[in-house]
Amino acid sequence: MSLRFVSTPGANGEDPRFYPLLLVIIMVIVSVILLTVTLTSSTISAESVNFNWLTIKNPLILMVSVGVFGVLLKYTGFLPAAYLLLFTALKTMKTKTKTAIITTLGVGTVIFVLFTYVLKVPLPTGTLWEGF
Repeated sequence: MSLRFVSTPGANGEDPRFYPLLLVIIMVIVSVILLTVTLTSSTISAESVNFNWLTIKNPLILMVSVGVFGVLLKYTGFLPAAYLLLFTALKTMKTKTKTAIITTLGVGTVIFVLFTYVLKVPLPTGTLWEGF
C-alpha cells in the first residue's frame, strides 16, 4: 500500500496540495512548541490543577456531537446531520429550546441554499434516502 497521491498541477503549475500541507506542517510545529513550553513550565503543579468533570462536560458533548455528525453525514446527508449538530451545540450552550430550533432551521437552511444554489456545490445526500 502506498501513500502516494496523484495530483494535477494548478493554474500556475503548482501542486494543489502545497498550501494545505504547509498549513499542517506549521500547525504541527506550533503545537509541539506549545506542548514543550507547557510541559517545561514550572508554574503549574499537579496540586494546583483542580480537575472537575463539569468543566469538560460541554466540550466532550460537542466533540461527540461532531463525531456523530461525521457518521450521520454518510447515511442521512447534510441537512439532518447538520440540524442535529447545530441543535446539540446550541442546547449545550444553554440556549432556550424555541430559539435553538429556530436558529438551527435557519442556519442549516441558509447553508444548504448557499452551497446548493448560489455556489452550485452539492452537499451530501446520504445513502439512507437512495430508495426514495
